[in-house]
Amino acid sequence: MGPRRAQLIGGKWVEKECCRLCHPSSAIRSDLHSIAAGVANHRGTQLVLSIGDRLDPKQIGPVPSNAIIVNQAPQLELLKRASVCITHAGLNTVLESLAQGVPQPAIPVTFEQLGIAANIVERCFGVVKESAC
Repeated sequence: MGPRRAQLIGGKWVEKECCRLCHPSSAIRSDLHSIAAGVANHRGTQLVLSIGDRLDPKQIGPVPSNAIIVNQAPQLELLKRASVCITHAGLNTVLESLAQGVPQPAIPVTFEQLGIAANIVERCFGVVKESAC
């Protein structure tokens, strides 16, 4: 049996077996590529995808012209103009998005982010991507 974790399902915490608590880098790249590709049909939308310093923007693959991939971005300034913040549910990003009133679809990656993401949903500030677990 693999590791276990609690997940918010239908408003109730349910403990379930988890096949991955931390996404392998290939899953992260796939999620990021899907996000970038998703703006292709929304030409009036500008995506700024900040991926941190562990990935090279080239690892995400080709992206549409209205997507920019960077290792670092001025998050507070971008949030002032953003209509949505897709987040890994890190506490700083969540709090800064809340302060700006920006809704948050969350894709948690590590242990504490699962709980933070559950709070986003519970308080109706956003949604969480279902994991493969």
